[in-house]
Amino acid sequence: MKKYNYEKVIKRIMSSYLIDRDPDFNKISKKILRIIKRETNSKYGFVGYIDERTGYLVVPTLSGNALEECKVKEREFIFKNFNTIYGKALEYKRVFISNDLQKDMGSRKLPEGHVNIKNFIAVPSVIKNSSVGILGLGNKDGGYTSKDAQFLYVIAGFYAMIIYNLINLKKVEEQNESMREMIENSRDIIYTVDPSGRIEYMNKRYRDYGYKEDEVIGHNIGEFCHKDDLEMVINAFSMALKTGKTKDILRYRVLKKDGSFFYADQKSKMLTKNGSVYKMVGAIRDSTSERENEINIAKQKEILNSIYEFAPDMICIKHPSGIYLSANRAACAFMKKSKRDIVGHTDYEIFGAELAEKIKRDEAELYSGKTVEEIYEFNGRSVDIVKTAIKDAGGNISFILAIARDITRIKKMENELAMMKAKEKIKRITSELSHDINNTLAVMAGYATLVEEDRHGKESEKQSLKIINNSIKKASRIVQSFRKKIDKEKI
Repeated sequence: MKKYNYEKVIKRIMSSYLIDRDPDFNKISKKILRIIKRETNSKYGFVGYIDERTGYLVVPTLSGNALEECKVKEREFIFKNFNTIYGKALEYKRVFISNDLQKDMGSRKLPEGHVNIKNFIAVPSVIKNSSVGILGLGNKDGGYTSKDAQFLYVIAGFYAMIIYNLINLKKVEEQNESMREMIENSRDIIYTVDPSGRIEYMNKRYRDYGYKEDEVIGHNIGEFCHKDDLEMVINAFSMALKTGKTKDILRYRVLKKDGSFFYADQKSKMLTKNGSVYKMVGAIRDSTSERENEINIAKQKEILNSIYEFAPDMICIKHPSGIYLSANRAACAFMKKSKRDIVGHTDYEIFGAELAEKIKRDEAELYSGKTVEEIYEFNGRSVDIVKTAIKDAGGNISFILAIARDITRIKKMENELAMMKAKEKIKRITSELSHDINNTLAVMAGYATLVEEDRHGKESEKQSLKIINNSIKKASRIVQSFRKKIDKEKI
């Protein structure tokens, strides 16, 4: 009975695997198949592994003579059906030996055209209680023994470790490839710098700024800084080398190939080994758009603040609790108080309880979604106030905005206009009335004169008619005087 040299066989397998710069399932599986066929004097054989993603058995190797002699149509090297003799070995994680395969298979038959297998051994490769691969051999003269099973079981164990290692290597490679793709296609500049400040690596984002690889790699970071920011960047880098810590965000301007600059936000980290910095890794984000937006927003804010402060109308902002948060100059002037005496105070402290209660009742309507407009009287002045609620994303009132205008002069003008209209109406009515009275008096005077001229009677009657005529003339003079006064009245 053959005695197996375990140490020699294992050394051949492991050295072949370990010195391979690019190991894979196919190469190591073929190597193992050649060794175990030769060591066991088997005519046929295969070595396969379980695909972690699909769970199928992948057999990258079949012995050459088996491939030539097998006449099975549509042969596959990926096996999905485990209801087979090797499938039982995988399922139960046990060695399967048959030295009379036809008998042991019972009603199951090999596919038509399959090579004639007289005896067979299948040994699963198990790690962490899971079958990850299998060794299969067939047609050994004299059949397979427990010694063969023991030998193959050891080899299958090493094959399991190799499979496990290859799976992890593949995962690492895939992760590294994903990471490389992420880095290369990042919108940010990803780079590494050595302690002297020279760029060791940078992703292809440098192309966006007009550079070629050799114009960046090997160059010092100072070459790409705006001259006004250079000292700051060098100081930050020197401090990071000393302390091993970098600033959370370093903002400076970076030179483009065409001589222009872009605003950069840099986030970096120092890598240390044995207490010394050996590399800086970092990411630079082009923040030009954000910075321009910040500048525009700051300008707009300044404009809005100017409009707010110097608006002729009074503008106040209150918290829903009633506390004033802000008041512009016009509001301070109207209330005759400084900002300090308004901000942080309530209507009760500023206007007194009576007016504050009315304000509170009016502002309660803001919670129903209304805009409130009221006229308040304060210190002999009339104020028209419009109030609206400023709500947050959740629909809750965050602030109350009040815009007010002193309408005292307008109300006075309204009263004067009403008086003018009343005087005009009186003038029109009295003018018409005096005209009618004068007409009536004229008729009466005419008739009185005629009667006086025609009368030759008593002297007393003449005297009476004369008195009537004089009274009519006096009434006419009064009407004329009243009309002149109305005409001369200033409006």
